[in-house]
Amino acid sequence: MTVKNLYKNKDEEELLKLAEPPAAETEVKPLRFDDSAYQAAKPTYQSSYADRIDGLLTDLENRPAFSYDPESDPLYRQYRSQYQREGSRAVEDTLAAAAAMAGGMNSYAVTAAQQAGDYYNAKLMDVLPELAELAYQMYRADYDEDVSNLKLLQSQEAEDYDRYQDALTDWYAELEAAYQQYRDSVADSKWRESFDYEQARDEAADRQWRENFDYEKAQDALAYEKWREQMDYQAAQDALDRQQWQQEFDYEQARDTASDNRWLQELLLSKSQNKGGSQSTGGSQTQTEPAVTAPAADRYAGTDYYQDAIDAALRGDREAAEAALAKRAEKMSSPDYRGTGGGTSMAEASEYIDSLLEISEAAEIPEAAASAMKSKSEWKESRAAGVGPEAEYATYEDYVSDYLRYLTEAGA
Repeated sequence: MTVKNLYKNKDEEELLKLAEPPAAETEVKPLRFDDSAYQAAKPTYQSSYADRIDGLLTDLENRPAFSYDPESDPLYRQYRSQYQREGSRAVEDTLAAAAAMAGGMNSYAVTAAQQAGDYYNAKLMDVLPELAELAYQMYRADYDEDVSNLKLLQSQEAEDYDRYQDALTDWYAELEAAYQQYRDSVADSKWRESFDYEQARDEAADRQWRENFDYEKAQDALAYEKWREQMDYQAAQDALDRQQWQQEFDYEQARDTASDNRWLQELLLSKSQNKGGSQSTGGSQTQTEPAVTAPAADRYAGTDYYQDAIDAALRGDREAAEAALAKRAEKMSSPDYRGTGGGTSMAEASEYIDSLLEISEAAEIPEAAASAMKSKSEWKESRAAGVGPEAEYATYEDYVSDYLRYLTEAGA
C-alpha cells in the first residue's frame, strides 16, 4: 500500500464516522405535506357552449352542395306566370290583327302569332341565370351566417376557458408557495447537520489534495529531468548526422568535379585530333557538317546547357549540341559551381546526346516537330501535376527518347 492510498483510506474512515448518527438521538419519522384543503378547492371547467358549437359544426359539415331547381323557386314561378300571360295576349292580338288585315286566318297570321309567343318564352329563359345567381347568394348568406355564429360561440368558449386557466394557474401558484414553505422548514432543520458533514469532508479533501500535489510535483520534476537528458542526447545525434551528411556531400561533389574534368580533357583532346586528321587529308575528302545559323555561344547563352544540347540534337545540329555540352562542362568545373551531386554527369550527358544525334541525323526530323517537345522544366511541371502523357515517364531522358522514337516512326 502506497502512502497516497494510506491517507485516502484514513480520510474515508473519518468521513464514515461523521456520517453515523449519534447513539443518543432517536430516529425522526419523515414528514409529509398535507394538501387536502387545496385539492378540495381546485377549479374545474364545464363548457356552456359545447352543445351549440357541435350543432353548428354538424350543420356546416352536412350542408348539401348548392343546386338550383326553377320549379321550386317561387320567384321563377311568378316570372313564368307573367310571361305566359303576356305571351298568350300577344298571340291573340297578333292573330286578330292579321285576320282583320287579310280578311281571315292564313299561314302568315299563324307564324306571326307563334313568333310573338316565342319572344316571351325567350324572355323567361333569359331571366333564369339571374334567378340562379340570386338563389346562390341566398345560399352563401345563410352559410356565412352559420359560420359567423360558430365563430362567436367559439370566442365565448375561449374567453370562459381562459378565465378557467387563470384560476387554475393561481391555484397552482398557491399550492407551490405552500409546498415551498414546507420544504424550507424541512431544509432548515437539516442544514446544520449537512454543514458539519461537508466541513469535515472539506478538511479531509484538503489534506488529500496537499498529499497529491506534493506527489505530482515530485513526479513532474523527475519527468522534466528525464526529458532534458533525452533532448541533449537527440541534439548530439543530430549534430553527428549533419556532420556525416556534409562529409558525404563534399565527397560526392569532389568525385563529380573530377569526373567532369576528365571528360572535358578527353573531349578537347578528341576535337584536337579530329581537326588534325581533317587537315592532313587536304582536299581529297569532303565532310558535310550541319549548318549553324548563329555562333553556339550566342545561341545558348542560358544556364540550362543540358536542355540546349538536347534541343540541338533533336534538330540534328551537332555543332550546337557540342557547344552546349562544353558550356555545361565549363560551368560544372568552375570553383563557384554548387551542384547537388544528384544530377546527370558529363560522361552520361555526352553519351546520351550522341545517341540522339545519330537518330535525328538518320531520320531527318523536321525542326517544327522537334520544337513541339516539352522542355525539362515543362516536363517537371506536368509530372508534378500528373497531367499529360509526359507525366508517365520517370526521367526526362526516357521522355525525350520515346518522343524521338515517335517522330522517327511517324516520319517513316
